Parts: sequence; structure tokens; C-alpha cells
Amino acid sequence: MASSSGVPPPCSSLRAKRKCTRKDEDTSLDWANLPEGPAGSIAERLLSDDVADYVRFRAACAAWRACSVEPRAHSVLHQRFHPRLWVMLPSTLNAAGNRRLFLNVSTGERIRVRLPDPHGCYVLGHTAEGLVLLCWKDTYLIQLLNPLTGQLADLPSAAALLKESPSLAFINPFAQQRSNNHSPSKKWSLDDELEAFSLRSAGLAGNSTIAIHFGRCFDILAFAQPGDESWMTPSSIPPQFLSAFMFAGRFYCITEDNMLVVEITANQQPQLVQVASYTLGRPVRLFDDIYPVVNDGTLFICLRHDKFSLGENCCTYRANVETGKMIPTKLLDGHSLFVDQYDPRSILVPAGISPSIKPDTIYVCKGDDNSGRPRIDAFNAFGGRSIEQPSVDAEDIAYYLSCYARGY
Repeated sequence: MASSSGVPPPCSSLRAKRKCTRKDEDTSLDWANLPEGPAGSIAERLLSDDVADYVRFRAACAAWRACSVEPRAHSVLHQRFHPRLWVMLPSTLNAAGNRRLFLNVSTGERIRVRLPDPHGCYVLGHTAEGLVLLCWKDTYLIQLLNPLTGQLADLPSAAALLKESPSLAFINPFAQQRSNNHSPSKKWSLDDELEAFSLRSAGLAGNSTIAIHFGRCFDILAFAQPGDESWMTPSSIPPQFLSAFMFAGRFYCITEDNMLVVEITANQQPQLVQVASYTLGRPVRLFDDIYPVVNDGTLFICLRHDKFSLGENCCTYRANVETGKMIPTKLLDGHSLFVDQYDPRSILVPAGISPSIKPDTIYVCKGDDNSGRPRIDAFNAFGGRSIEQPSVDAEDIAYYLSCYARGY
């Protein structure tokens, strides 16, 4: 069940009560007064597993908070506190105002986390590390938030991102023209752009730079560090840009036949540098999609061929970003991949997260059927055509994963 509090609730082991005899009471351990050494060790162990459990531990009592590190004493970029196991689900699943639903991709646990009031703030999306990008409607200030610890940092404004950067300036004439053609009395505004903002991927490029990939009609890359006054953009974006992804702490882009990495040097414009060329078993065609996903240091590339020529099917490869070598594989190491049919949005999860999810299977999410249930086609990981169309209800973890992949 989802929590109704702003932070994850104390885990059941911390809340558990038991009936004790007088003898038990005399000999039982006083957990609240646990010595600082053992309590600190427990806190560190929890933090290494999942920051949500660490937050629960600190919320239990003042003594435990005193023997553990306060996350907000550190930068939001401090990686030890990143909620990497958690993804933010679409706002359409909200049932409690500004309490946004988050899903643990390892266990399937769901919690509701209090975010700023949506009437005063745009929620632009989240990074690969689980951090949330916010934009305030009154100032257009963009902020980076750790939703579980409350750590926060200022980034350059949305005006700087969408209007002031020369390489992004072509968006605004296009948007202005579209607005004038459809509604001459309404001037296309920054709020209109933010309402339609589509974050496709984001993450830390190095230790202190945020990289974002966004756009519906165009692929836009932008970079900034907390405290910067403006966003940086590459001098050029490669043609046939298919997707962007985080791997080993670096931000990569993939085209039809090349992999590129973002190189950031102090006081210089970011550069996209080719690191390797690659070939797949079949050429990438128009309307095909590529989904890069990472599991425990292994990069998988899933290629989904469109259904307009040879029939829809999926092929999966283990990828080496340094050499470009692509090794066909039928396995996803026991995991399953949920993808959107129109966008490179994807999520890799262990199959055991739900009984309805099969290992080494790709689930292509295609909207809802007439009854409102998600329409999903399941494929074998390598070279497989659709093997089934699973039916999932609204309480199944597969339902939430399909909503995440589709973005609604």
C-alpha cells in the first residue's frame, strides 16, 4: 500500500510492537538508547541499500537522528543520498493533490511523496538518479530536488533554457507561428512551452553537471551546474539522433550508427565526441526505436522494428560503449523491459517484481483498450515477435510500469 505521508513511513520492523513479560522487559534491549556505534552502523547499512529506509530510520527517534548524517547538510548532488531505486509515476495516478506516487523498481513498493503545490510549480520530470526537476511558475526558477531527503539546488531559469540560449532560439519562432496560426489572439508564452515540456532523459554528467534531453519535435540537449546563470548547449546535435542515456557516470547519445559522449570542460561549450561506431543485425529504419537500459553495469540496447514493413519485432544486444561491439542476446539477466511504442522512454525491472511479469521479456505499451486497461504486447528479448497480450488490472505492478513507460 502507498503511504499517505510526505516521507516514506517507518518500516514495519521499526513500528513493530510485542507483548513482553516482566522478565522480557528487564532484559530487552533499549533500542532508543542504542549506542552510537551500532546505531550508526545500522544507518550506514540502510543508506547503502535504499535511502528511503535511511529516511525511515532517522524519522524513528531523535537519538537515531543524532547518530546518522543529516542529508540536507550535503549538496543535492551527493550521490550517497540519491533515490536510485525510485521512479516518479505520472501525475495522472495522483489521488491526493500534491502527493506524487513513486515506485521502487526493485521491490514494487509504492509511496506518496509530498511535492510543491502543482498550482505554483511545474514538475518537469526526474533524472536517472531519482532527482526531480521543478520549475516555479512565478519566477521560472528551475530547481533540482531529492524527493526523499528534501535536498534542493537552484539551476538556471526556464527562460534561460527555452528563450535565451541561441541554439534553442528556433523553438520560439516555431511555437509563435503555431500559436498565431491557431489562435491569433493568444500569444505563445513560456508557460505554454512548459506545459508541453517533454523530458526524455536526464542525469549527472560527471559529479556536478546536470544533463537534460528534451523536446517533442526536436531533440534538445542542455547542461548546467547548480548556481549557473545560464544553460550550456552543444555547438551541434548529430543527425539521426535516437536516444540519450546515462552510463558509468557519463552522458551518452546514440544515432543510427554512432555512440557519442558529452565532454565538459570548464568555461567551454559542451562537446559531443564520437566514441564508437556500431552495427546491429538489421539497419535502423524510419519509425524504429532504440531503448538503451543499464543493469548492474551492463548496457543493453533494445531495437524495436516498426510494424509497417516486416512486422513489429524486438532485438536485444549487450553493448560495449568503448568499442561499439553489439552482441545479440536472448537474455536480460532475468529482468524485463517496459517501453513506450512512440518514445524512447523505458524502464528495466526484475521479473520477480510481479507474478504477471515474465523474465527476459519486452513489454511494448500501446495505450489503453476500450475497457480502460493498458494495451501491452509482450516480445521475446531477441528477434521475437509478439508472444502474448497480457491483461493487467489497476493494482498490478505491471500497470504502474506501463503508465511510467507511456508517460500517463
